[in-house]
Amino acid sequence: MIELEAAIFSLLDPFAPEVAVLGEGRLRSLAAQLAEAARDAVSGVTKPGECDVAMRSILRRAGYPPDRAKFAARRMVEHVA
Repeated sequence: MIELEAAIFSLLDPFAPEVAVLGEGRLRSLAAQLAEAARDAVSGVTKPGECDVAMRSILRRAGYPPDRAKFAARRMVEHVA
């Protein structure tokens, strides 16, 4: 896991009970997808607002708890910016 993926993994709050049910493997895969979206935002491929939407979409498709997804996506965008 690269540094950005590790940072995003920790921002996913993997020890929260409602997140932990996804499992470490799935969360690592999710962190890799989110890191790719973050790299696109940093490189200028997407705008920060679009990055937030893309990250929430990735989280939703992965089954991440909806009540935590918006906050998690916002933290990730702030971390990358």
